[in-house]
Amino acid sequence: MKRAQAFFAGLFALMSGAALAQQPPLPGAQTFTDNCQSCHGADLRGGRGPSLFSEAILSSHSDAQLKEIIKTGIPNSEMPSFAAQLSDDEINQVIAYLHLHGGQLKSSPPFVPNPDGQVIKSQKQTFKIEVVAPGLEAPWGEVFLPDGRMLVTERTGPLRIIDHGKLLPEPVRGTP
Repeated sequence: MKRAQAFFAGLFALMSGAALAQQPPLPGAQTFTDNCQSCHGADLRGGRGPSLFSEAILSSHSDAQLKEIIKTGIPNSEMPSFAAQLSDDEINQVIAYLHLHGGQLKSSPPFVPNPDGQVIKSQKQTFKIEVVAPGLEAPWGEVFLPDGRMLVTERTGPLRIIDHGKLLPEPVRGTP
């Protein structure tokens, strides 16, 4: 149980720190979302078109070349011209966003749908993830009760009880 307490305490501290460190959206992010994301995706995988966060694309084209492609489109492809929709400033902001967010994505670990048993190695520590109780949507905070049970809040709001490794089926009722 001590390992579980240490894991959840570390996880809670990490999530709290991440929430505090959130920054306002980068300039160009909304323009990218509104005009580019539906074809190019929001991550390194891309979509119908290639990922615009790809290091290969960003390093093989100058900003001036990217700007020209956005303004005029690519003939005989699905890439249209955005000259009528976007100003030069908006295009410049999108290009800056591609560079900044591409760097952020490059350093982000890949998504793991089931982290149980995953071994994580950092510069200072190696640890193994152990799922204490499956079935939670997005665990947000926890507290250990004197009898060994655990109260866990989910980001969506419900307060749940984990009783010695088993998630009880019903959320706690009657809480504010």
